[in-house]
Amino acid sequence: MTGEAPPSAVLTKAAQALDRDMREQDWANLYWFDGFDDRDMAVVNANRHFAGLVGYVRLATKANDANGRALGMALLAKATALRVGMAKYPRYLYSAGLTDLPSEADWLVKQTAQVWRGYLYVNNWTGANDDPRQIAMLNQFRTYLHDQSGTSGNNENDCCFTDSHLIAYRDLTPELARLLSDKAKADAEIYARKVKALFPHWYAAFAEGTLGHEHNLSHPVDSYQTFLAEAWLNGNAVNANDLAYYADISLAGVWRPVLHAQAGRACALTVAGCGRRANRH
Repeated sequence: MTGEAPPSAVLTKAAQALDRDMREQDWANLYWFDGFDDRDMAVVNANRHFAGLVGYVRLATKANDANGRALGMALLAKATALRVGMAKYPRYLYSAGLTDLPSEADWLVKQTAQVWRGYLYVNNWTGANDDPRQIAMLNQFRTYLHDQSGTSGNNENDCCFTDSHLIAYRDLTPELARLLSDKAKADAEIYARKVKALFPHWYAAFAEGTLGHEHNLSHPVDSYQTFLAEAWLNGNAVNANDLAYYADISLAGVWRPVLHAQAGRACALTVAGCGRRANRH
């Protein structure tokens, strides 16, 4: 932040953490071995890993560590392949003939009518470009797709309860958003499109919770990550003032400051900034 080279001890600690992380990864699938990943959701881990490697490369560059920078760039290329592959994998399953859909477009809504856990409901799911699922689990044994952080894998039998949140854009950074926009834009935008269709109030923190199991409020990270996707996946096509509009939409009582802080921070992180907020209360 000061523009000065980081202390050597900082880079040493970063290199040690990176080495430990890489020893726990499977080179066959570019991801961690079973039980060694940090968070429950693979796509979230991939987002965080990409961001961390960007930071490592910057540290090494500031420290004039040519070897560290070269290593970081090589691993960042590996993380790039992983994250772009994750975005495209659901569409690959269709092109390879590995996914069959029911004939009715609203099959998901009908088939889950009596299921008490909530999904990212898609009312018109007829092909690959309607599939919002992300890679939720990935290891040497399996790849599992899900639309949010709730029940998955062995938890589908309702043995476990979680406060579910959206996953595709959690911990999104400008660098990762540019990558997805350049290399997998159509794939990356599907999730946001389905979220906005199901939640017209996608920008609101603490809206009613409909995902997963028993909880009545959505997590602020849902609206926050969708806001970042809106800001960054479309690059220069986004009008910052249009996003600023959402920062000043009132919520009842105590939650209003939370939304202001959340949307305001997202505005500040956009390349153009959100400028002066519209005074709409």
